[in-house]
Amino acid sequence: MKRLLIIEDNFEDEDLILRAIKRRNLILDVTIARDGQEACELLGFSSEVPGIEAPYAILLDLKLPKISGHEVMERIHLSERTKHLPILILSSSDDFPDVQRTAAFGVKHLRKPYDFYEFLDTVGDAIQELCSEDTA
Repeated sequence: MKRLLIIEDNFEDEDLILRAIKRRNLILDVTIARDGQEACELLGFSSEVPGIEAPYAILLDLKLPKISGHEVMERIHLSERTKHLPILILSSSDDFPDVQRTAAFGVKHLRKPYDFYEFLDTVGDAIQELCSEDTA
């Protein structure tokens, strides 16, 4: 079973993401980190906490407490163990600097839709695509 790490601090958005996964009938082992520091610990970037097995893919919000999504993304790309992982940025921000910064890492940036059904469809499609990528 593919493991998806969702890094999201908003409980409502987390619920919508999980609904989108369920609606697509995606069979995923989902792990959730609620801030950037927890994400870095789960990914094994902290010497104090052993990380989980590397996920298959990562869904990452940019506006996170403790450590920003940008910094988490940079750490992922600097690590030999995680730099190959597919990442999808799912953020309420579509500010040009945010989009440009994620594009520099070759990461897809998706703005969170406001409409309930659009969110389920758009995010569900994006997760399905993300989890079907070849990470070899």
